[in-house]
Amino acid sequence: MATGGSSYGGYGYKFVDGEPRDELKCSICTLVLRDPHQVTCCSNRFCKSCLDQIKGKRCPLCRKPIKCFRDGGINREIIALKIHCTNSEKGCKWQGTINET
Repeated sequence: MATGGSSYGGYGYKFVDGEPRDELKCSICTLVLRDPHQVTCCSNRFCKSCLDQIKGKRCPLCRKPIKCFRDGGINREIIALKIHCTNSEKGCKWQGTINET
């Protein structure tokens, strides 16, 4: 079965249905969003841990002060994505959702 991996940045899983669309990826780490937060200044989404690492607390894309909220709708979509086990290269056949890890 897949394990959660690093708690910093996004999810680096191998996805069953191919690479998820760009809207589900963090603009900082470029991985699929983990604990997605949307900034109000330019509506881009970032992993919460990536936002926490920003110095100066300005949006890395538009440079305005960061005001953000947790994006629960996108999070529901992300945790429903089907993934392969992180040990699939060693023969594990498990597939499931991020929520099941």
